[in-house]
Amino acid sequence: MQLTRFTDLGLRVIIYLAADQLTDDGTRPRRRHTSSSVAKAIDASATHVAKVVSRLAEIGVIRSTRGRTGGVRLAEGGLDFRIGTLIRQLEGDSRLLDSFRTPDHDDAAAPATADGAGAPTTTPARTTDAEPPVHTVVTGPDGTPADAGGESPAAWREHCDKLSTALVEAQSAFFAALDTIRVRDIAGVRPPGTSASTPSPVRGPGPTVPLDAGH
Repeated sequence: MQLTRFTDLGLRVIIYLAADQLTDDGTRPRRRHTSSSVAKAIDASATHVAKVVSRLAEIGVIRSTRGRTGGVRLAEGGLDFRIGTLIRQLEGDSRLLDSFRTPDHDDAAAPATADGAGAPTTTPARTTDAEPPVHTVVTGPDGTPADAGGESPAAWREHCDKLSTALVEAQSAFFAALDTIRVRDIAGVRPPGTSASTPSPVRGPGPTVPLDAGH
């Protein structure tokens, strides 16, 4: 699954703040950060990072304050956000399967013409301005293909639905794996009261987190 540039920047900002957030005894921030200083540290556009910081503050994983003594830092509990949850929040309610939508999934069917109710219509295949049409797609009044490589439209849609189901399952597995990892795991920040010699607990998938949840 390909993540957006926005999500990539968001994760980099969080990991940078997490790794540089606390002193060795975990009591206070090492230094004050601003959107500009974070952008410079991770070699990214200050404008883009400012937008990412605003979104991360909305999610609740960081705190951003204005003024001479303001800045950005991880929010309380920010180290325990799950990576899968953060990616869902940053990506939004996007769909992996847009390129596999079938006519049955369209919001509205094409209206029937007054002179051809029930009769198939012929639509030129989509081409660029530099290319003449090389074939046509025969459709009915509802916009569904009248022929799909010798198969009925129903069989063609069934194949697409099977592929869509497989992609949904793959996407679910992708997020399930990321939901076992927290920010502290990536940044190497151990829970309070543990040391480098303390074995890390075995992580589980944890509860399912909806898109509008915090962590």
